[in-house]
Amino acid sequence: MNLNLLYCRSDTVHVAGDLPQAGMQLPGFMLVNEHFNDISLESFRDRIKVIMTVLSVELEDSARLVDELVASSVPAASAPVLVAPVLIVVSADTPLTLKRVAAQRGWHGVVLLSTLRGRDFHRDYGVMVVEHPFAGLTAPAVLVADPFDVVQYSARLPDTGGSFDWSEVALALEAQPEWMTQMTLR
Repeated sequence: MNLNLLYCRSDTVHVAGDLPQAGMQLPGFMLVNEHFNDISLESFRDRIKVIMTVLSVELEDSARLVDELVASSVPAASAPVLVAPVLIVVSADTPLTLKRVAAQRGWHGVVLLSTLRGRDFHRDYGVMVVEHPFAGLTAPAVLVADPFDVVQYSARLPDTGGSFDWSEVALALEAQPEWMTQMTLR
């Protein structure tokens, strides 16, 4: 298992694990939504997935990343709804926090999930922050997976003050057959 550095303003912490890479199968997960319902990867079967992890939706840098993801998505009316990409944001926040912050920031069209009962996610997705003060949180990363849960693109941010390369995410989505995609990122 690799250790990677994550710069969090004035702190530097280690992130344990290996982010799934292009061509790999997404690891399964069981996470919790804002209504305390268990949600599995299987829940998104046959959908293109954009999965983003953040430290906490309450931290401004993390909330900004979710804002960017939400603002970047533009649905295309012509694609079938059955296979429309789903935007998934995962953090260690409680479901109540996810619900409150989503309402405050007006996040619509994104599925917010908590690792409350799914701590294996941290390890399996290579986003486990292992050092104080952020130990137990999920490092910022983004993955694009096809309807068969094969990773098409993945990246982990080295600095919480940075942004993802949304053009790379868009390229991964554009690589999906036209009939499968209902979202583009600018």
